[in-house]
Amino acid sequence: MTTQLRSTLAGLLLAAAVLAATVAVTRHDTTDPSGVAAPVRVGPYAALGDSYTSGPRISVQTGRPKGCARSDHNYPAQVAAGLDLKPGDFRDVSCSGATVDDLTGAQYTEKGTNPSQLSAVSRSTRLVTLGIGGNDIGFSDMITRCVAMGTAYKVLDRAKDMSSHGSPCRESYTDNGVDATEQRIAGLETKLTSALRDIQRRAPEARVYVDDELQSSILGNTRAARPSQRVRGSMDGQWAG
Repeated sequence: MTTQLRSTLAGLLLAAAVLAATVAVTRHDTTDPSGVAAPVRVGPYAALGDSYTSGPRISVQTGRPKGCARSDHNYPAQVAAGLDLKPGDFRDVSCSGATVDDLTGAQYTEKGTNPSQLSAVSRSTRLVTLGIGGNDIGFSDMITRCVAMGTAYKVLDRAKDMSSHGSPCRESYTDNGVDATEQRIAGLETKLTSALRDIQRRAPEARVYVDDELQSSILGNTRAARPSQRVRGSMDGQWAG
């Protein structure tokens, strides 16, 4: 396992722990007339998202449909366990390959159909996590393409006895100064904003956590660099030196 992968997995586990702790402290964040802390409902909890959430390569795979490749040790399951939620107060409807459209419509997989994910959100829901958007911009294809291009670029440069300082990944997604990935992300912003408003409408008392850095970037919470720049810049950096 590479250092980068270990760091990523550690980051996901830390995020799950922090989320559980953050929500747990709200169990007693109100008081009754006598001044005694009154418990606050932290469930039901609905986990929405794509493979980033479902955990297709994490054992043990569970739930229906099997085509969603949902793990019982993904971060939503760990959050639910950390909050001591009963099975009836936790619904993980995340699904590998999901796009934003699958929040409101059924998703068809090779091994069954996943109902619209927002159907798991109701007025009684008190916690929602959302991790989706990568499939909408072709993130997996981008990684595969950039890895292949970067490997070839580095091999060719070494054959020429040169140092790799180019940006083949970034350049391949730019045409006449127009960033194709940035255009996809811009188009996704409206969909994500609409989805968050729908969640708020369905569950007005729920705490909603957006758990994906990409989404935070799309929704304007990260301004240091555009998301497409960070993704492709990171990939190009693998081949430098």
